[in-house]
Amino acid sequence: MAVDYRDGKYMDNSIIPEVLYKYCGTKDGIVEDYVKESVLLGCMSFSKPLKMNDPFEGVNAIKYAYYTINGDLIHEDIGKELNHILNPIIKESSNSSYSKHEETYIKKQLEKMYVGCLSKDSNSILMWSHYSDAHKGLCIEYETKSLMDQSNNVYRINYVSSINEMLPSEILKNPAILLSFKSKDWEYEKEYRYIIISDDLKEEHIMVSAKVRSIILGLMFDKNKNASFICKVKALGIPIYEMEQIDGFKIRRKIENIQ
Repeated sequence: MAVDYRDGKYMDNSIIPEVLYKYCGTKDGIVEDYVKESVLLGCMSFSKPLKMNDPFEGVNAIKYAYYTINGDLIHEDIGKELNHILNPIIKESSNSSYSKHEETYIKKQLEKMYVGCLSKDSNSILMWSHYSDAHKGLCIEYETKSLMDQSNNVYRINYVSSINEMLPSEILKNPAILLSFKSKDWEYEKEYRYIIISDDLKEEHIMVSAKVRSIILGLMFDKNKNASFICKVKALGIPIYEMEQIDGFKIRRKIENIQ
């Protein structure tokens, strides 16, 4: 089930959109190999959360939320919550800094995780610009039911004004929750995250089986450079759509596919 952490409840599976979208870029206008693999083999790339592009996520968020620049706790009541969980760890170490031990503990938990990031919106000019190589890439439409078979940890991102909206006791009990918060500046992404936790996997990226419903080509996608890839997608019977510009600054997926 997906976690809507803002309400402190698990979301019913029916609330998760039937499909979600993965924006993918190109290299010199050519679809990258991992993207081809995702489409042609029916899978999705998951990455380590410590490699994500927002420095205010993950371990750093804890630093900014609960500690001063000197490592002192901002709130006494938060300290009591942290002590209960961290005391057993601190007893085994000569370092008595709670901030350092909390950072180490959470970092170790995050190192076991892989994150698959998807968007609810396939018509976002900003998403196409930022994640699909200035509209030269493509967008993969995934069926969420197939992803639920791979991961039950699904989070709808909560876009917040302050990092302090996160509860440290809940994060220490389940560090994956830390990955469900981002600044309101990222709200345009309309993001959902699937999280896989493994003690055994060590790779930076893993490919996870997922049902591809269609692919959508960006406004600037070069079909000549990617002719071979397009032919292979067509051979698999996967619908291929194109984006189109409408009403000046708006875009949408064309109704007819190019199969």
